[in-house]
Amino acid sequence: MLFRRKKTESTLDLSVDEINDLIRSNLEYAEQCAHEGNVSGMEMALEVALEQAQKIGRTLKLSRISEIKLRGYECGVEALQARIKSLEAEGKSVEAQRLQILLESYSNEVELFRRALR
Repeated sequence: MLFRRKKTESTLDLSVDEINDLIRSNLEYAEQCAHEGNVSGMEMALEVALEQAQKIGRTLKLSRISEIKLRGYECGVEALQARIKSLEAEGKSVEAQRLQILLESYSNEVELFRRALR
């Protein structure tokens, strides 16, 4: 017999101002990650910002989020291309091929966001 564990509710009760600060700091971190090509960090920070905004009934501009994601995936493509070149130079073709798959995925995301922002 399987039992489900109750979902624990957050014991941290933040004020609206604290949540707004949390949203702002996560958006800033997402922009920083986007500039560095850190797609995972960018996506995580945006997810937290959107989740917190939803808690207080605030909406975030979809265009701003799309611009951050576009920049992040573009920089991610550049970072992956450089990493693939260095792996190929080291003779690590299997790892380079795996990153090539991720590169194609990032390139597709770039195209989707470019179309969305037109």
